[in-house]
Amino acid sequence: FFFFFFFFQAEDGIRDLVRSRGLGDVYKRQVHGENIPLGNKMLKKSALNVVKEGWLFKQSKHLKQWRKRWVVLTTTHVYTFKDYKVYDKPTEEIEISSFKTIKGVEDEINIKFSFCITTKDRIFYFYADTYMDKEAWIGALGNSAIVKIIGKAMISATVARSADDEYFDEY
Repeated sequence: FFFFFFFFQAEDGIRDLVRSRGLGDVYKRQVHGENIPLGNKMLKKSALNVVKEGWLFKQSKHLKQWRKRWVVLTTTHVYTFKDYKVYDKPTEEIEISSFKTIKGVEDEINIKFSFCITTKDRIFYFYADTYMDKEAWIGALGNSAIVKIIGKAMISATVARSADDEYFDEY
């Protein structure tokens, strides 16, 4: 009599007592479609199109004090909130389409891991806890601004092409 035993490790199924720390578990824990109060409106979290969120320190407009804020970058705006994942009554709302520059400002304001978002009306100062967080935020903000600019250019090009097509269809 011969016995054969096959042992294999499940890729995506049953695991031992140790929980996976992989991306699959992160995706499983995400909440989809929860209602979020934003100002006077109730929004679905999926409607916010969250690109990045996390804690940053932001300088207040009038008193110039540094306050810890939960910052949410969406495809259209940057929102800041007083509390962790409580998307009600943002303390700040910055339109991505209003961005002029996003840059590190450690040398200018003498605060480690600081950066700013410049719009035509105001400069918003932030700082992160680590260099990696600062770079990740600058990258995400920059990418969102570029996507917004490219999106506008593509829409403009499509409108212009449509107008040209109509012009040429007449002849």
